[in-house]
Amino acid sequence: MRVRLAWRSGRPAVRGGRKWLIGHVAPPDWGRIFTEVLQLIGIDNQRQGNELLLQNGHGAVSWQVKYRWSIVEVDLKGFTAQKQQLVTTALWKSVRYG
Repeated sequence: MRVRLAWRSGRPAVRGGRKWLIGHVAPPDWGRIFTEVLQLIGIDNQRQGNELLLQNGHGAVSWQVKYRWSIVEVDLKGFTAQKQQLVTTALWKSVRYG
């Protein structure tokens, strides 16, 4: 069995379904990062504390910032499978490199 860990650039992150664990030195502004990405792909959202509510009740993106790591939970509903994949991939890349 081979295990390969590569960390070239960006933040170290682990993705497990709807919950993601992201390491960081200084806590990023997740609200700004996620809002910019969602606006780029045409999804309106509204920020409420540590949560972004997506347009027309299509789900939410929430986060908890801890010392040296954050937990992000992505809950999407009401989109097609392709749109869910697009949004999830865009958010994942923003978590790693945003």
